[in-house]
Amino acid sequence: MKISRTKFKSGGITVRAAALFLALLFMLPCFCFGAAADEQSLAETARAAAVYCTTADRVLWSKNIDATVYPASTVKIMTAILAIEHFEGRYDENITVTAESIKGAAGNRISLRIGEIVTVNDLLCAVIIGGANDAALVLACEVAGSVGAFVDMMNEKAAALGMKNTFYTNPTGLHDAKMFTTVSDIIKLASYAQNMNRFMDTASIARYVMSATNLSKLRYIANKNYLVSTYVEYKYYYPLANGMNSGSTNEAGQCIVATASKNGLNYIAVVMGADKYTKVVQAAGEITNPDGTISRVDEKTETVVCSYPEAKRLLEYAMKSFSYRKVLDASEMICEIPVSLGSSVDHVTLLPEKTVELYLSNDIDLDAELERSWELYVDSLTAPVKSGDVAGLLTLRYGGEVVASVELVAKNNVERSGFLYIMDNIKNEMKKPALRLLTAAFIIGIILYVIGMAVWRSRKKAEARREFYKNRRP
Repeated sequence: MKISRTKFKSGGITVRAAALFLALLFMLPCFCFGAAADEQSLAETARAAAVYCTTADRVLWSKNIDATVYPASTVKIMTAILAIEHFEGRYDENITVTAESIKGAAGNRISLRIGEIVTVNDLLCAVIIGGANDAALVLACEVAGSVGAFVDMMNEKAAALGMKNTFYTNPTGLHDAKMFTTVSDIIKLASYAQNMNRFMDTASIARYVMSATNLSKLRYIANKNYLVSTYVEYKYYYPLANGMNSGSTNEAGQCIVATASKNGLNYIAVVMGADKYTKVVQAAGEITNPDGTISRVDEKTETVVCSYPEAKRLLEYAMKSFSYRKVLDASEMICEIPVSLGSSVDHVTLLPEKTVELYLSNDIDLDAELERSWELYVDSLTAPVKSGDVAGLLTLRYGGEVVASVELVAKNNVERSGFLYIMDNIKNEMKKPALRLLTAAFIIGIILYVIGMAVWRSRKKAEARREFYKNRRP
């Protein structure tokens, strides 16, 4: 680890403010250390993609992250968010399906009927798990009174979440050329949903059994995110996945927002506009049976939805390539600083105020690539010194960028020497102008007194001599 040291005197609050600013930089995870931005093979067919660590607030890999794409079924994440927030604590509430609420319902549906009474929870599960468009429309009308009013709420929420490049025109994700988003914005949306227990608990359900209603028998709703469920397709299943949304349109391509967790860290992979193709797994032809007869076999094909394996690769890449690494230990001795007026020592050791762990690429050589430097606020400390007293700032840099800053504090207490303290006070008092003037006046007074006494004594002696000679005259 590269080490350098700077020493400066502090004038007070200016240096402390600067130290606070640098310390805050430690909280800003804006450095993608070691991210392999050129590894396009992670999401080869996707128009845009990214993998993001929610816990560390870091985009670890991306492809066209700010390119405009059609949102497809990711729209339903926003629909579910608004419904969950509107009906909080009232998920068992009944809703009656109206003709207006399912007007224009198309695509994936659970076949809701006019006059059917369903619960909010059933509709939420149908939207989040099954991607049901009719359920999304019914929720939209119930929340806002109309689909149009609900779309306005969606765009207002998007703006509140900082989704600056997103515009919604419907709550289902059915294609509309006017509707657009970006992977960067989808990450913001998914991160918000990932912090909602209701959403995530629902998104992780493999299959939901919807209770019978006044107009329908039981409905079985399999999760359309095949990373989570094997009820429809088993080959994409990923045990660490726990959500969140999958779907497609002809224009948007194959899209998925996949969430997963490992070792206490949460991740989001977004793949937009991936391919879907058919591959031959067995060619047509003839085979020889064990008894020597010949049989004809037909060609066997398999459909591959690329969004699933690409999302899985992104998640595995993130989990394998990055981790929290200890870059500074609170018990590590950094330097010493002189101490004046100490009763037993004239120096004290400085330690980092806290241990620092950074979310970094596992390929980084900490000793070779992480630069360490420190600055002292003052030339020396004056006893008494308490353990934990701040005396400087330690800064860590990677690639020339500040990645962490932590204050340096005294390791031990240092008691003050009473004798040295008194002598120091005398020395300091002697430096004061008023005391210097008084001392000078006192010295001058002494000098004048001595001179005066000398003159007086000289005169006395002269008078004594004159009196002596006078008395000896005949």
